[in-house]
Amino acid sequence: MKKLYKIILSFVFIVLINTFVQTTSYSHGYLGVISIFTSALASDHTAEREVIKKLKIKIYNLGAEPVKKKILIGSDKKYIIQLKEQLKELQKQTSIDEVRSKIEKEIEELGGKPITKISEADQDEHVIALRKQLENLKIIKAEKDQAKKLKKEKEEEPKKEKLKALKKEIEDEIIALGEEPITKKNEFEADEELKALQNQLEELKKLKGEETKKAKKKEKEKQKEERLKALKKEIEDRIIALGEEPVTKNSEFADDEELVALQNQLQEVQKRKVKALKNKLEELKKLKAEKEKEERLKALKEEIEDEIIALGADPVTKNSEFVDDKNIQALGKQLEQLKLDAEKKKTAEVFEEDRQKVIQVVKQEILSLGETPISEFEVKNEDEFINALREQVEKIKQIKDQEEKEIKESIPDWFIMMPKANEKVIYVRGTAAVDTLQGSMDSATNAALRELGKKLETRLNSKVDETVRQAGIGEDITTKTEINRVSTLVVKEVTISGYEISQTKMFKMDNGKYRSFILLEYPVGNLYKAFLNRMENSNAIKDSLKAIKDTDTFKELEAYVIEFSGA
Repeated sequence: MKKLYKIILSFVFIVLINTFVQTTSYSHGYLGVISIFTSALASDHTAEREVIKKLKIKIYNLGAEPVKKKILIGSDKKYIIQLKEQLKELQKQTSIDEVRSKIEKEIEELGGKPITKISEADQDEHVIALRKQLENLKIIKAEKDQAKKLKKEKEEEPKKEKLKALKKEIEDEIIALGEEPITKKNEFEADEELKALQNQLEELKKLKGEETKKAKKKEKEKQKEERLKALKKEIEDRIIALGEEPVTKNSEFADDEELVALQNQLQEVQKRKVKALKNKLEELKKLKAEKEKEERLKALKEEIEDEIIALGADPVTKNSEFVDDKNIQALGKQLEQLKLDAEKKKTAEVFEEDRQKVIQVVKQEILSLGETPISEFEVKNEDEFINALREQVEKIKQIKDQEEKEIKESIPDWFIMMPKANEKVIYVRGTAAVDTLQGSMDSATNAALRELGKKLETRLNSKVDETVRQAGIGEDITTKTEINRVSTLVVKEVTISGYEISQTKMFKMDNGKYRSFILLEYPVGNLYKAFLNRMENSNAIKDSLKAIKDTDTFKELEAYVIEFSGA
């Protein structure tokens, strides 16, 4: 309002001035006044507009919309005041929002959720609530950090112990090397102590290594000197032993020149001694050769004489005390003749021995054919005896061939095609030819019983093996041995009796002997019954008897016995 009033007064004032001032044109004067007024008003208006512009920019930057003028032609100064108040409020709000955002961000980083994300409550109260939440979360985080720190320290405790042990070990090595560990002065941080000790140990080892090398070098030089002294003494002793005096006898030290001198002296002495020895050796060789020749001749003479005596003759040089080539030649001829005589005698003995062997072979063949060889007194000499024996063999073979032919023609069909055996009955056959009828029958029966024993043994052994396997006592040597013993005794007992004669046939052959054929029938139940009785009465298998009785094979044998007994 004040501004409008001022404008009106200014306008009136200009009009009055323009009335009194002469101008060339009324319009010109009027325009001049307006121009002056407009210029003054524009200057003031431009400055206010610049302020308004800046305030609006700041408000826009704060994310808000500048307030509108209430009256379009209203005062800019009042509008500026409105904008400033809006800006102040926005800045205050922005400051609160920044603080809240910062607190909310910290809460979220600590894993919490701000309680004032979106709220219609007063913003100051939000900040207070957020600060309280932040403090609580900081306390929780501090507790968690402390717990993690304690856990980490606990986990690192073994590592610290190892580092401590390693530190002590290195310190002990340094002390053993004769130095004081640098960590005893406490000039290092805990993390640097181990590294410092390791560096100190490396330096000490390096120094000790150099000292050791020097000591070894010194020791080698000392050993070399001692070896030179020992070698010098050894060469001197060898020279003295060869009867010479060493050129270094009065020297207490041993060096390369002295050794070379001693070695040269030793070589010269050895050459002289070797030459002298060679000469002596040649003389000894000559004497030895003559003596050895005599000894060899004497030994050869004794050897030949012993061979001659062994051949049962007296040596031709028996009374000779001297040994020469003639005596040896005479003994050699005598020995050669004696050897020829002995060879002839041996040949005759071998021939006679062979004749006796031939006679024994032919006799044995005749006996195997069931006949008796002729007597050697029935012929004049051994050659005729051998021929007579051979003729007897040929005759016996002819007779046997004829007998075999007769037997084949006389063999009954039931003997050739025996009835088949089964679990209840076994069939066996036998034949024999002897001088008497009863003898041939008995021999045929015995032959059949031998065959029966083999078959019963085979069958019972099969059942025994099955029983042992089913009872699981294969590893029990005692029980297994007893069962085998029982089965052997049972076979021997049952083959004596219990059989029946199923078929027989007898006839007299052309040579006067009787041939018998027999077929025996044996009920297997007898065998199984005797075996079961023996098993139940054996004390050696009492512990395993229950397991044996529970086997399928044992139960099968019991069933055969019951069936055989007719129960």
